[in-house]
Amino acid sequence: MPSKPRINFTRPPQWDAERQAGLRVTEEMKTLIAKPGFLNSENGGPRLRYLYANESLQFAISHLELFAMACYFGNIEHVTKGMQSSDPPDLSKKETPFEWGYASLVVLGSQRVATTEGGPRVDHLEVLRYLIPHGLSLDVSDIAGYTALHHTVLAPTPKQKKMTKALLKAGANVNCQNKWGETPVHAAMARDDIVGLEIFLEAGADVTIKDGNGAVASGGHVVCGPRVSATVQKWLRIRSGTAHPPMAEKACARCGDKKSALKSCGRCRTVQYCSTECQGASWKSHKQSCKPFDEASSLTVKPHYANGAKSYPRSELERGSILGLPTKPVLVSHLRASNVPDDIPSGGKQFVIKIQAPNAVYAPAPDGSYMGLYVYTWKRDFVCSIRRDTSPADYDRLTNIIRQNPPSYQKVYFAATLKSPQELVIKVSEVLADQPW
Repeated sequence: MPSKPRINFTRPPQWDAERQAGLRVTEEMKTLIAKPGFLNSENGGPRLRYLYANESLQFAISHLELFAMACYFGNIEHVTKGMQSSDPPDLSKKETPFEWGYASLVVLGSQRVATTEGGPRVDHLEVLRYLIPHGLSLDVSDIAGYTALHHTVLAPTPKQKKMTKALLKAGANVNCQNKWGETPVHAAMARDDIVGLEIFLEAGADVTIKDGNGAVASGGHVVCGPRVSATVQKWLRIRSGTAHPPMAEKACARCGDKKSALKSCGRCRTVQYCSTECQGASWKSHKQSCKPFDEASSLTVKPHYANGAKSYPRSELERGSILGLPTKPVLVSHLRASNVPDDIPSGGKQFVIKIQAPNAVYAPAPDGSYMGLYVYTWKRDFVCSIRRDTSPADYDRLTNIIRQNPPSYQKVYFAATLKSPQELVIKVSEVLADQPW
């Protein structure tokens, strides 16, 4: 089956460093690093970020001392020999002009070194677990303030969960800040690393720490995209003891199964189960809160389909095109601003929809007109807009619900049924939890 066309918004980096010439810290870098306090977008922050990445390309493995090289290659045999020698290394030591600690070298190596057929066994996790009880310093920061925890989310990391949790269990500081004031949580959010973000938040990361620009995870997550926003919102609810909205997690409401195909309660359509057995066993407790999807709980609107219109994902554009961070390719089909499913069954097509309202600044526009509410499903098999001139009362009601829905006050998720291309029924009595799309 041919792969579906995708588009990548990542801006090609412009590097000029000589590969493997050896790390160096330029005079410009030294000047920026020496500035008091944290760097931000106004005092050289972006410049140091570029220089750090550019100069890191000159890293030469051959310049490492033998023990550091064994850590980088994940060679447990040589690491063990080094520690059992008559002169074992100081595990708080820093290596290279970038001042990487051994914990960081293990993480960096895990991202770049893999076992090859016929080659020595590579196991960075085993090396990490061996060194920790021998006194490995976990929070050694490099010239830019990055620690091993930061590095776990700065690039794809094999065995990321186990390595990150091993560091945290041993006492690594989840709130350590780099030269930009970024904690590991900030770094994970910027790179859309949900695995790392979940681990840090579960470990109790402080989401109120400000980076150099004054951004905090508890408020800045909205601009990082729906996956990050949904994850942070979930943990904010957990910490505050607030009840989860419907569909806060894609799991069976009774047994918690996340792997099986889920089906929604046919009455309320906002609770999911993995089997009829789980649904039946939960009915006694669920029926108290089961609000039917009926005429009283819903409204009906007429979808509008704009020919040839495109919609671009803001988070991928900002992350890839503006910040130059790596982004995952986006399906071209997810850029369409209108689409009618071609398989609407006789009883209607059921799904969860996301409705986005225009910025309040543009409601209404100077000429008195209103932009449409943008509506779509996760698969983008249904995409439309809701126009105010078609149904002003329903448009205003939906807009009011959205404006009261934190944290963005611009989007909301609902259960819905598409009866026909011209009839969309939306259950507005229950706002669903933020979804990761």
